[in-house]
Amino acid sequence: MTQKKTTTKKEPPTPVIQDIQGKPYEIVASRQKRFRYDHPIESGWGLIVNIVHMDEATVVMECQVKNPDGVIVAQD
Repeated sequence: MTQKKTTTKKEPPTPVIQDIQGKPYEIVASRQKRFRYDHPIESGWGLIVNIVHMDEATVVMECQVKNPDGVIVAQD
């Protein structure tokens, strides 16, 4: 007799919020975990991250979200 494999979805990740210069900010790793929870790599969704500026004090990055068709649907 073969047992049916059951898959249960894990609990959604809890956002990790830090205070940055007096404002609440969800850290990048937290946002990525929540994105991947909803859009696993196998589903075809992708994140593209580029460094826009970097010096001794600051790093500015840009992130794009691609849908399974390869179309950029969000950019920040």
